[in-house]
Amino acid sequence: MAAELLLTFAVEESLRRMISIAAEGIGLAWGLNGQLQNLVDSLTMIQAVLRDAATRPATEDGVKRWLDKLQDVAHDAEDVLDEFDYEQKGKVCDFVSLHNPIVFRWKMGHKVKRIHGALDEILKLGGDLGLANRPEVRRDPPRQTDSFLDSSADTSAVVVGRDDDVSKVVEWLTEFKHVLSVVPIVGMAGLGKTTIAKNVYKEVKERKLFDETIWVCVSNHFDEVKILREMLQTIDKTTGALENIDAILQNLKKQLEDKTFLLVLGDVWNRNRNKWNGLKDGLLKIKSKNGNAVVVTTGIKEVANMMETSPGIQLEPEKLSDDECGSIIKQKSGSAVDGASHVLHLNLISCGDVESTFQAVDARKLRTVFSMVDVFNQSWKFKTLRTLKLQRSNITELQDSICKLRHLRYLDVSHTNIKALPESITKLYHLETLRFTDCFQLQKLPRKMRNFVSLRHLHFNDKNLVPADVSFLTRLQTLPIFVVGPDHKIEELRCLNELRGELEIWCLERVRDREDAEKAKLREKRMNKLVFKWSDEGNSSANIEDVLDALQPHPDIRSLTIEGYWGEKFPSWMSMLQLNNLMVLRLKDCSNCRQLPILGCFSGLEILEMSGMPNVKFIGNEFYSSSGSAEVLFPALKELRLLGMDGLEEWMIPGGEGDQVFPCLEKLSIEWCGKLTSIPICGLSSLVEFEIAGCEELRYLSGEFHGFTSLQFLSIEDCPKLASIPSVQHCTALVKLDIDGCPELISIPGDFQELKYSLKILSMYNLKLGALPSGLQCCTSLEELYIWDCRELIHISDLQELSSLRRLEIRGCDKITSIDWYGLRQLPSLVYLEVSGCRSLSNFPDGDCLGGLTQLKELAIGGFSEDMEAFPIGVLNSFQHLNLCGSLERLEIYGWDKLKSVPHQLQHLTALERLEICDFRGEGFEEALPDWLANLSSLRYLGIDNCKNLKYLPSSTTIQRLSKLKGLRVLGGCPHLSENCRKENGCEWPKISHVPTIDIV
Repeated sequence: MAAELLLTFAVEESLRRMISIAAEGIGLAWGLNGQLQNLVDSLTMIQAVLRDAATRPATEDGVKRWLDKLQDVAHDAEDVLDEFDYEQKGKVCDFVSLHNPIVFRWKMGHKVKRIHGALDEILKLGGDLGLANRPEVRRDPPRQTDSFLDSSADTSAVVVGRDDDVSKVVEWLTEFKHVLSVVPIVGMAGLGKTTIAKNVYKEVKERKLFDETIWVCVSNHFDEVKILREMLQTIDKTTGALENIDAILQNLKKQLEDKTFLLVLGDVWNRNRNKWNGLKDGLLKIKSKNGNAVVVTTGIKEVANMMETSPGIQLEPEKLSDDECGSIIKQKSGSAVDGASHVLHLNLISCGDVESTFQAVDARKLRTVFSMVDVFNQSWKFKTLRTLKLQRSNITELQDSICKLRHLRYLDVSHTNIKALPESITKLYHLETLRFTDCFQLQKLPRKMRNFVSLRHLHFNDKNLVPADVSFLTRLQTLPIFVVGPDHKIEELRCLNELRGELEIWCLERVRDREDAEKAKLREKRMNKLVFKWSDEGNSSANIEDVLDALQPHPDIRSLTIEGYWGEKFPSWMSMLQLNNLMVLRLKDCSNCRQLPILGCFSGLEILEMSGMPNVKFIGNEFYSSSGSAEVLFPALKELRLLGMDGLEEWMIPGGEGDQVFPCLEKLSIEWCGKLTSIPICGLSSLVEFEIAGCEELRYLSGEFHGFTSLQFLSIEDCPKLASIPSVQHCTALVKLDIDGCPELISIPGDFQELKYSLKILSMYNLKLGALPSGLQCCTSLEELYIWDCRELIHISDLQELSSLRRLEIRGCDKITSIDWYGLRQLPSLVYLEVSGCRSLSNFPDGDCLGGLTQLKELAIGGFSEDMEAFPIGVLNSFQHLNLCGSLERLEIYGWDKLKSVPHQLQHLTALERLEICDFRGEGFEEALPDWLANLSSLRYLGIDNCKNLKYLPSSTTIQRLSKLKGLRVLGGCPHLSENCRKENGCEWPKISHVPTIDIV
């Protein structure tokens, strides 16, 4: 029954829209009021019969055919009423009718009469099928609701791309425990609001998150008594006769007093705040304890804002991707063209032959087209099209004929090479969404953009494409960018009272003064995110401070970025707790500011980023609070970033009795603060990620890592004066430790035995370590170990217990004289090993060094002591070991000046796919590579680097035997070989000309 129910709900939505349009008085404007009133009466009767059809079993084929016919007529009726509306909007825009009024009235009257007749026939057919008139106020909510929602198991196939939305709503319902939490789901028709609500209802019911779950379809008529009565009927079917609101509330209280409930209000259109307050008061009388919730679906943002209980906690579903839409289309119609006569949504992305596809469907009925090819030679057929998605298509222009798509609501030409939008597009008076993101060839927009009287959402990301006359687009809810300049005064934002979402305002230096800025009335616009940007053009400091002060956003703002501001201080509204709902604050390149705003008491602030502020020298108590009393400071902050604060010399954290600072901080990044000498780390018990980089004067971290039981990632890079760090042994959740570019750091203190179950990656680059950290051999979870350029390190031992180690790199450690090769060869999980550039390493066993590494796939080895005349015998023996012969796939071998040839033992590595020969730079090195390379039968790539005496490759016969060879690269430092391998005249070129990829540097 799921498909029939989906169709029923779709048709009911169409009927509801038509009744709304027909009742708006368009008929009076065109002298057809009587005919349209008759149409409204017929539609209302059909709507009542439709409720009965929703309860009939799926086996009744007659009902299904009746619904199909009704859908066709409903769409025809909707198109006719749309034409009335279009004509009316056209008159408003152009002050003149688009048609001869008499001819238009006669033509439309004929269409209305034809539709009225078709509806009468459908009503008669419904009677023959036994479909009864089912009044809306008396329907049985439990039966209707449960039959619809319980069918979701059948319809799961068409729930595509909404899992995250469902999870988000369920999370909100469980996270915000008000007496009555309200979560609106808001968006244009067709986005899947009901689908999301239905799946939220289902999940809540399955997980038993509430004791009672109730669904009431509200529609146009918001009746408090009716909603409460249907709630009661859902819980107790014996109470259907109650009419008195006090009796209903008394019974609801009796049923729900000790229970929690979730109420879903479907399809709410009510804008009357008093009606909503009346229902809310009734719900609060039922139960005064926390834990109850309401989910609302609505197509009106104003309704969502009115009903929400937590600012910003409302879901606005995104448009689905092409793949997701295509999946829905295929699930509903079988394929792109199955059931051709009833296809409403056409996905041409998955259709090979576009022409035959158009022939197979009835294009006159299409509502949606997704295409990556130019379809405008067919556009004359799309007379009823509502959605046209051409993003990433091959179009370079829109034809003037697009104006014929007068029903179009949604147009997307993003990611195309389109150069201009034709002027005729401004005759699409019904267009609600226009998208032209990443259209890099787009030069200009139409002059009469003001004619888009229905436009709600405008999506673009090029600041040079802000529409002219944007102030006339008074229904806009989405405007991503506004650029102040000669063509756009900031006061143009004044009339855009419905703006929501995100807005970037560029070139604010062009705003004259406070009075000019106040005209934008930003404080009245409920934006979620604002970005204020200044460029380098001149303006007085005092004037710019007044401008920012006048740009105070709405108190419900969630994210604020101030970039390029060059006033000396921030406005008072940033420190007077007037942004209680602010979650994200970014202060970027505010180069003249000397003092940070007071931010510690912002109760909702979760992300704070401050960068490019060279005149801030001190972060002290004034940053945290203006009062001296003990309190929780930055109570919700999860992420703090300080970047490029070149003048910052000192940073302190209040340590007064009773103070609690950063209790929720999870990520702390301090980068390129060149003058900072110490960093306080006390009390950061929730910290998960800690990153320090480019702090040239940093000498120590103030405090200890005690209590850092949540810390998982610690990174310290490019701090040349850092001589010590606190012990990390108490960081028992530490997964990755990375210390790089701290040449004065002589040790990493602490017993690493405490990290044996958590630590997976340890990186030590360019440090002054004399020994590896204590207890490292106990870290049985360690998977990657990097030891680079630790030039004081002498010995590496006790690695044999690192049973999980998969990657070990020892590189550029000049003073290492010995490695515990016996322990190293016992590492059972090792896949990658590098030991290179250790110029004092000369202590090798005579036996096999590496043969026990049964999992080894990649090896980089060599660059040992210059005193050695040949490669160590222990390494060479390993090349002949059966384990390496059959497993090693990649080898980088590094030589030194005294070596005269590449070790011949390499020829036993028959599984080798990639070989790189490097740094055999001695004068006595052989002039030609050996012919035994032919034995490397699996070789696919050969690289040669810095072998200055080498002149020739192996013989032609040898290279021909390397039948799998696909790539050859000769890098710098091989002057003779590079010259001989030139394509133009190199003597070696004929040997290698057949190799697919050749790179000679």
